[in-house]
Amino acid sequence: MAAREEDVREMAKLAGIALGYRDAFGHLVETPLSAVLGLLDALGFPGNEQSAARESLRQLKARRDLIASRFIIADADEAPLIPLRNPVADQVEWRVVGENGDMIDGRSPIVTVANAGAVRLPALASGCYQLMLRVAAQHTESTIISAPRLCWRPEEKRRRWGLTAPAYGLVSADNLGIGDFSDIGAMAEAAAKRSASFLGLSPLHALFSFDRSWISPYSPSSRLFLDAIYIDPTKIKGFEVLARQLLAEAGRSSRLEKIRSGRLVSYADVWAVKRSILEAVWDVFRERGPSPEFEDFRREHGEALEHHALFEALAEAQNGGSRGRSGFNGLNARSDDTAAFKAANPELTAFHLWLQWLADDQLAAAGNRAKSAGMDLGLFTDLAVGTSPAGSEVWASPTAFLTDTSIGVPPDLLAPNGQNWGLRALSPLAMEDDGMGRYRALIAANMRHAAGIRIDHAFQLRRLFLIPPGLPASHGAYLTYPMDAMLAVLRLESNRAQCMVIGEDLGTAPENFSETIRSSGIFGYRVLFFERDAAREFVAPGAYADMVLAVINTHDLATFEGWWHGQDIKDRVKYNIIDNDEADLASRERDADRKRLVALLLSERILNSPEIPERAPTAAVARLLAKSRSELVSLQLDDVAAALQPQNMPGVTAGAPNWRRRLPMTIDELTQTDGPLDTLADAMAAEGRGPASSVGPDGN
Repeated sequence: MAAREEDVREMAKLAGIALGYRDAFGHLVETPLSAVLGLLDALGFPGNEQSAARESLRQLKARRDLIASRFIIADADEAPLIPLRNPVADQVEWRVVGENGDMIDGRSPIVTVANAGAVRLPALASGCYQLMLRVAAQHTESTIISAPRLCWRPEEKRRRWGLTAPAYGLVSADNLGIGDFSDIGAMAEAAAKRSASFLGLSPLHALFSFDRSWISPYSPSSRLFLDAIYIDPTKIKGFEVLARQLLAEAGRSSRLEKIRSGRLVSYADVWAVKRSILEAVWDVFRERGPSPEFEDFRREHGEALEHHALFEALAEAQNGGSRGRSGFNGLNARSDDTAAFKAANPELTAFHLWLQWLADDQLAAAGNRAKSAGMDLGLFTDLAVGTSPAGSEVWASPTAFLTDTSIGVPPDLLAPNGQNWGLRALSPLAMEDDGMGRYRALIAANMRHAAGIRIDHAFQLRRLFLIPPGLPASHGAYLTYPMDAMLAVLRLESNRAQCMVIGEDLGTAPENFSETIRSSGIFGYRVLFFERDAAREFVAPGAYADMVLAVINTHDLATFEGWWHGQDIKDRVKYNIIDNDEADLASRERDADRKRLVALLLSERILNSPEIPERAPTAAVARLLAKSRSELVSLQLDDVAAALQPQNMPGVTAGAPNWRRRLPMTIDELTQTDGPLDTLADAMAAEGRGPASSVGPDGN
C-alpha cells in the first residue's frame, strides 16, 4: 500500500526537506513528490510504502524528540545555557568530555528561561565537547561547539587587494607543463613585493592520479588532501640534483618540450613525466632509511591519510578500478580484502603517503615564501562544495555522505533547465551522529596552510539542492543543513588557524543568508558584472558593502578581455547554448554595457574621455573596485594577462577546454618591471590599496 501523502510531508518536515521554494524568477515552486521520496530514501528513511513510511516516521520523530538539541552552540569562555524539552525532574546530571578526553561531571538544577526549562553549565574554553545529559529516565547526547563569536580577521582593518590564480595555469620556464607549488610561491612573492595582501588559488584538492582525464578541481577525489601533480620534483629537499639529472635524461627532455610549449595543460602527459621522476626519487628516499619527519606526518594525519593513499594504490593496481561508484570490485575501505591488499603492497601505499607529505611541505613553503616577501595575509585556498562519488573521500566514509543524490541548482537565468553537478554531499544526519567531526576535519585540512578560505557555493551552509537518481535537475529538492553548527565550526577553526573565511554567496540565496554569515565574520562576494541597479546601470563604488571580496568576474564567467570583445557570446553560439538571434540581442546589450561602464569610469574621474576603448580598460576597472569600501578586492591573473578565454564554461562538457588553459603570459612576463602586474598594482595604490599607510576611499 502506498504511503499517505500527509505522512510523507511530515517525514519531509522532520528530515529538513523543503516542500517548496522560490526560484530565481520569483516563482513559488512546489517540490515534486518524487524528489521528496528520493531524498528520504537517500537519508535512510524510505517512504514509498505505508509500512516503511510509518517506521521511517517513527525513527525521525525519535531523532527529534530528545531532551536537548543535538548541537549546542556556545560562546567561548562563557557558561552555556542549554534549553531542555519537557524535563520531568528538577535536576540534571551531566558529563562534558573535551577533545583531549578530559571529563567534567556535575549535577545542576533546572532553571526556567522564557517559560521553558534549561540548565547552565560551567564556562567552556574554545573547542568541541561531547555532552551527556540525564534527567530522571530521559537521556541524550549532544555536541557543544564553544567558539568565538566571529571568524578570524587581521587586527588591522584596512582595504586590501590581492590576486586569484588558476594554479594549473601558471606558466614558468622551469615548470613541467603545469603550474606547481614553486610557481605559486614565486607568484605570491612577486605580488607581495607590490603590496598585495593575498594570492587566491583554484582548488588544490586531490584528483585521480590513476586517471588524469578527470581534471575539474571542483569535482575532486578528496578535499582532505592535495593533488600530487602540483609537486615540483626539483624542489624535493635533499634530492634537487637527482631530479634535475633525471629531467635531463635522453628522451625525457624532448617530451618535456612538447608539454611545456602547449597552450593547454596535458594532465596525463605531465603526470607521466612527473610520476617517473618521483618514483626514482622515492626509491632513493627509501634506501636512505626511515625519515622521522615523514613518519610524524603519517601519525599526524592518521587513518584519513592512510585511507586516501590506500585508495590511490588500489585504484592504480586495478587500472582505475570501477569509475562512477565507490569501492573497487566490491572492496571497501575496511574490508578484509582491502587489508590484505595493503599488507601485500606496502610500498605502493607508502609511495602515495609520501606524495602527500611532499605536497603538504611544498604548499607550506609557498606560503612561507609569500610571508617572507612581506605579504601580510598569504595564500587563500578554495573549498569545493562537494566531492566525486567515485573518489577516496566517499570510499573511505560512505555513511558520511548522501548516496544516490547529486548536488545541483534549480533552473535560473544562466541554466533554464537547472544544473546537476554530479557531486556527493555530506549527510546532515551523519553530521549530527559524528558531532561535526568530519566537517571539522575538512575545514581544518583546507585551512592548514591558508590565510583565507573561500567556501564555494556558500549556500551549502544552510541548504543544498539535491537531485535523486533518474530525475532531471529541475526535479530536485532543498535539504536543510545545521547552519548554526557549521558556522560555529568555521568560527572555531578559523581562529585556531588564523584564517579568514569568504563565502561565495552568488546566485539564488536563501532569505537573509548574506546577513547571517556576516554576523559570524564571514566575508561575502560582489562581482562587478552583477552589481547593477534597477536600470541595469553599474553601481558606483560607494554602493559596495565593506565586508566583501569585490571582483570583476569569477572562474565561471568571461574574462574581462573576453567580455569586452563579446568572446563569451561567440562561445555560447559555438557550443549551441544560444542561437544567432539571441547572440545578436546579447551583443546589442553588451554594447550598451560597455557604454554604461565607461560612463561610470568617467563619472568617477578614472577615465577622461567617453570614447569606448578598443582594449578592455582593465586597469581603470581595477581602480573602480579599489575605490570601493570593500575590505578585499581581487583581480584574476587571467585579466592581468589579458586572457581572452575563460577557465571554465559551466554546462559545456564537450569541446571546451575547461580547466586546461594556461595563462598567455609567464610569471616573469607578468612581473617584469612596468609590466602588467605593476600596472595593476599602481591602480590599487592610486586608490589607497596595499601599504599599511594607505589612505581611505575618501582620500584621508
